[in-house]
Amino acid sequence: LIAIKGYDESIHKWGGDDDNIRARLEMIGVKRLSLSNALLVHRESQEELAKRKDKHRATNRPPEIIKSILYPSNSISNCDNWGRDFDEMSYDWKSKPNEYRFLLEYLNVFQKHILFATDLSKTHRNILLVQCYNEKDRVQRFLIENARFYDGIVVLDDDSDDGSFEIINHEKILLKVQKHRNGFNDLENRNILLKLVSFFNTQWITFLDLDEIIDKRYNDMRFINNESIDVVALQLVHLWDEEDCFNGDYPFSKKGIQTHFRMFRNIGFSQILTHKHSLHFALTPYVNRVLYSNILVLHYGHINKINREKKFKFYSEEDKKNDQIDYRHLLDNNPLLKRVSDIVASDFVTES
Repeated sequence: LIAIKGYDESIHKWGGDDDNIRARLEMIGVKRLSLSNALLVHRESQEELAKRKDKHRATNRPPEIIKSILYPSNSISNCDNWGRDFDEMSYDWKSKPNEYRFLLEYLNVFQKHILFATDLSKTHRNILLVQCYNEKDRVQRFLIENARFYDGIVVLDDDSDDGSFEIINHEKILLKVQKHRNGFNDLENRNILLKLVSFFNTQWITFLDLDEIIDKRYNDMRFINNESIDVVALQLVHLWDEEDCFNGDYPFSKKGIQTHFRMFRNIGFSQILTHKHSLHFALTPYVNRVLYSNILVLHYGHINKINREKKFKFYSEEDKKNDQIDYRHLLDNNPLLKRVSDIVASDFVTES
């Protein structure tokens, strides 16, 4: 199609354009394949057919024009600048203009919002997306430990009533918002965060939760400049009873170590589509050219028995569509415990 410069744009009346392009393709050696057993059904009523024939008669062209259409003398049509009509780019998400007004309009849907960023056109290497619900005791440590790895942070508070929203403060926070909560919908919250981050310029996007800390020993993000990688799987362990122990029997893991798709190259505005209803899905809008990284995330959400029992009750009540079949592993009081300090890079999962 590129070789013959596409459809002949001088054919501006009905009919002949398909025969013309077929003839010109044959002129450059494209073979016509005849499928004698194939039946093409043209779904058109008798009334529609009559109207079209009347229209065709009204637009009859001189024989020499019809001949030039059906039997072209040259395989190439159109002028030399064919296909350049749309060279002028009206919008580029990689270097988009400052969209302050559009962002402020969107922020009106939230109960509360504070926009710290003053220049939306600023380019970031990696923005962290975080959701929060009544986790004021975790906020400060999360920010101190994790903020160092990111250029910016966007926070969604899911209607906390313990003051979490007010104490979420850090120099790297670009924006924080609070939405009205109508039950817990993880999928909805993640997609809201993706919409919020689409107003900023960033090369990479990462999801972490407030009960997750990146291990100081394993935080290698040198892959950021590797153009052959689009999605990064982080290694994750569930701390159990103390900070240096993790559950080695945790379901869907390799000896207690899980991989979670949490980080991906920004491709513009995107949303997560999944067959799950609201919980337990991959936190990337796409999966392509995956790196199983040497980044280890320590999950504190199950570290003590009280938390585990609360999580069991919470998920059992909230997971009405059975996105995960069973949560009884949270009540296991005697799993195989392993030391976080004993983890070496060779223990990490290297493929799905």
